[in-house]
Amino acid sequence: MLFGLAAAATLAVLLWPRWLEIQAETRAMVDAHQKYLTAHPGWSFPARVYSAPYDLDRPAALVVDQAKARGYVEACPPQNPGEVCPEDGAVILRGGTFPEGLQPMGNDGWTRPLALEPLELGVIIGPDAEVRWHLPLDEAPEMLLAAIVAAEDEDFREHVGVNFTALVRATWINYRGGNYSQGASTLSMQVVRNLSQRKKKTLERKLVEIASAVALDQHLGKDGVLQMYLNAPYLGQAGNLSICGFAAAAQYYYGADIRDLSLSQYATLAGILPAPGRFAPDKDPVAAQKRRDMVLGRMEEAGWDVEAALKEPVLASPHPPLPVERHPAYLQATRQWLEGHVPEETLYGAGLRVFTAMDAVAQQTSEDLLPEDVKWLQSIVGRRGEANLETAAAAIDPSTGHLVAVYGGTQETSTDFNRATQARRQPGSSFKPLVYALAFSQKGEDGKPAWRANDTVPNSWRRFEGTDGWAPRNISGEYTSTTTLAMGLAWSQNVGTASLLEALGGPKPLIAFATDLGYETGHFPEEMGLALGQGEVTPLEQARFVATVINGGR
Repeated sequence: MLFGLAAAATLAVLLWPRWLEIQAETRAMVDAHQKYLTAHPGWSFPARVYSAPYDLDRPAALVVDQAKARGYVEACPPQNPGEVCPEDGAVILRGGTFPEGLQPMGNDGWTRPLALEPLELGVIIGPDAEVRWHLPLDEAPEMLLAAIVAAEDEDFREHVGVNFTALVRATWINYRGGNYSQGASTLSMQVVRNLSQRKKKTLERKLVEIASAVALDQHLGKDGVLQMYLNAPYLGQAGNLSICGFAAAAQYYYGADIRDLSLSQYATLAGILPAPGRFAPDKDPVAAQKRRDMVLGRMEEAGWDVEAALKEPVLASPHPPLPVERHPAYLQATRQWLEGHVPEETLYGAGLRVFTAMDAVAQQTSEDLLPEDVKWLQSIVGRRGEANLETAAAAIDPSTGHLVAVYGGTQETSTDFNRATQARRQPGSSFKPLVYALAFSQKGEDGKPAWRANDTVPNSWRRFEGTDGWAPRNISGEYTSTTTLAMGLAWSQNVGTASLLEALGGPKPLIAFATDLGYETGHFPEEMGLALGQGEVTPLEQARFVATVINGGR
């Protein structure tokens, strides 16, 4: 006995540093996941994108237009949420998701100024292709929590993260069978496996998992473990999308909020946990019912009344796992901006709610008006080959710089090619104002403007030096010995504009200036033709420049 105690003590001393190491690693891993500082298969939350809200302190006619763009119906006086009176702009609000938080239906009890709700435009989902929505523990139904514990870990509240009795039993069965047929995994062990992504069945992995589960239980407590578990597990497949967590599973299988299911449905979701591919209620209702009845039987032993639930048929039919996209061109523009400004693990893994500046009326107007105008234009000028003509547009509020509407051409989804943000074309003369802006931005040694609108530059036809004989022509065919900057800009004179760029130092200063204005200039040619719009830009870049000019250069 003394020898055994001594051996155990020696082993404990030897293993203690390793335990401290595992404990620290587990806590760091859990904290990173709780703070959404990491994302991977098994823990990624899509971002949801919204339009701007619309405050009610605007003219009544504008409020009515914005309400109709959100699907409000006419009623005078309005009596129910979602109704608006076109005569006076009176409206009863739907509430919903705002940057300041959820707001109630109706016009009372708001924590922010009354406003028409933001429209949900769609979801930005990452390469893990996981549909997962956060379910707060304090909003999780007690029946769901009881079903999970009954299905996966009946002694959850009693053990320290590992059920050593069940573990010894499973180890003996596996030893006799020569394989790993028995698991004995607790909820804590499953959370560790999901977060660490260590799933290979080896003895070393199992021992580390056991130690990590104890550390997890110590760090989070039982409620903390349950909170992680509600969001984590894989619960089904919808095409190339994985359905993960109980909130997404409720929407997928039943088309309902997780808070609104029946006891039978909670038990069904908990029952399919070990193998959703085999037990999913939409694929094999018989197998799903056996699993559900097993869970209900355990719940009955724990004191739950399951008589009605046992009689309920196991019915489920897949529902769309993601909301239908609205305004895909704007959603694509948002995705493109986010991908350039937000870390990938945050964008695809943190469950962001992204509130944009999209104006519902301006966006809808662009989508209704521009296609009709293109059809009219095509009826006049025809089309090139078999392809229809395309157009693109970007509308920016000059006072804020916010993007309020985007039209990307023929585009059905947010992953299609967006001509407003991705199509680069030569802007021609619409680029010339940058040359004049560059001139007006420069200061002399005395701190005063180096160029004024009445300064002159050459405007006679000639070949420019250092350009292999480049000799632009004025479209009008008219030339003068000189022209003022005001006339050169107003009449879009090619020679006068090129002469001004020559006096400013050539294309390099213009490229640097365009970069400061937000253009992507890596592909701009260092040629004098840049003054006349030879570099390729997007409509969005041009809209930014125009808004900057309107806003006084800011």
